[in-house]
Amino acid sequence: MSRQRIRQDSLELFLDAICNMFGGFLFLMLFVVVSIRATRDAAIERMQTERAAASRAELTSLQEELEELATRRDRAVERAEDAKKFIERLNDPKIAEIYGQTLEIRDALLAATDANAKTAREIEAIEARKKALKTDRERLEKELDEARASVARAQDAADAALSAKARKTSTPQMRASIKNEVAVVLKYGRLYFWHAFDGKEWTGELNTEDFVVVEDKPAEIRTEPKPWRGVDLNASDVEAELERAFANCNPRKDKISIVVANDSYAEYSVLRDFLKAREYDLRPIVGKEGTFVADQGGTNQKAE
Repeated sequence: MSRQRIRQDSLELFLDAICNMFGGFLFLMLFVVVSIRATRDAAIERMQTERAAASRAELTSLQEELEELATRRDRAVERAEDAKKFIERLNDPKIAEIYGQTLEIRDALLAATDANAKTAREIEAIEARKKALKTDRERLEKELDEARASVARAQDAADAALSAKARKTSTPQMRASIKNEVAVVLKYGRLYFWHAFDGKEWTGELNTEDFVVVEDKPAEIRTEPKPWRGVDLNASDVEAELERAFANCNPRKDKISIVVANDSYAEYSVLRDFLKAREYDLRPIVGKEGTFVADQGGTNQKAE
């Protein structure tokens, strides 16, 4: 009897615990369902609120965009009206004339711009040439100084050689005669004819082919021979050159007056021997350093 009673009490306790657990589970399920429904309703309400707010914002944006489009449409209409008026004004002959004048002015400006650019390039070229010429001038001045020193040394040597040769040569012939006087100048080691020849006779005029006028006065002109003209007395074929140079002279009619510059003493012997061999009458004139040959007749007068 006592054992059965104990077993019955344990079963009741077990069933009581099971019922309590099931009751608690049902309570939890009910709480969860109620919570989910409340949360769903709140979410739905929040979504509806957000959607309404978004709709209002979108509507506001659309209204603003519509207003902007309307403003653009009004501006486009105004521009179309302005363009229409401008096109109508273009049909005016005065406008067409002004447009043509504007094009001509533009072309003139473009041409002036090109001309200015060309002038600028020419100026740059001139400046570059100026610098190059300055460099060349400095170089030539230096070479001239060196040449002057060399000429001075050569002059000393020529004076010594002339003194030595003078002892070995005879005095030039000085025959009294009424022959025509033909004047020549020895300078730079070259032979220059002082008078001009017109193809028939010696005119007595200054030979401007061999001489350049450096000073013109009423009663006198100062001249200098051109270094690139005349007969080179140091050339290998000097005798043939002298034959051609004196082809217009005749030893029976002409006598030769020779002005010898201080830089051509050595070359004088070459000319003297050539003329003596052909029996010319000679009159040598020594040109000292610092002197020059002048035409005492003045401009357009006979060279004396």
